[in-house]
Amino acid sequence: MHRGRNNYLRANISFTASFARWITFETSNEFSLSKTFTDGIANGNAKHTFTNSTSFVIWPCKQLSLMPTVMYYYNDYSASYRNNTFLNCNIEYSLGNAILSLKCSNLLDCRIFRRYNDNGIIQYSSQYRLRGRTIMLGIRFSIK
Repeated sequence: MHRGRNNYLRANISFTASFARWITFETSNEFSLSKTFTDGIANGNAKHTFTNSTSFVIWPCKQLSLMPTVMYYYNDYSASYRNNTFLNCNIEYSLGNAILSLKCSNLLDCRIFRRYNDNGIIQYSSQYRLRGRTIMLGIRFSIK
C-alpha cells in the first residue's frame, strides 16, 4: 500500500477589448502545473501545459469583417507534439440581406493534435487526427 499525492495549480485569464469601433481583441490563456508524489517522494519534475486562443475582429468598412484567430497549445508531458499552433481566418461581406463568407481553417496544415489533461487526480492523453487545410465558401440570407 502506497500513499499518493498531487500538487496541482491551474490559472486562467481572459479578456476582450475594443480599441476602436473597427477592431476588437479577445484572448483566453490557461496554465496548469502538476507535481505528483508517492509516499512523500516526488515522481520526477513538475509538468505543465499552456493554452492560448487569441482573435481579432476587424471591420475595415461597414460591410466587411475579418476575423483571424490563432490557437496555441504547449505541454511538457511528451517530447513529440509538444507545441501545437493553429491559424484560422474568416471573412464576411454583407450585401443587403445576404452575408457572403469565406472560412479558412487549419491554415498551417497541422495533421495531428495531441493533448494531455491533468486535473490533479487523473492524467490522460488524447490524440486527434485533423482534417488538413480547409477553405469553405458560404452564403446566409436574412429573411424579414
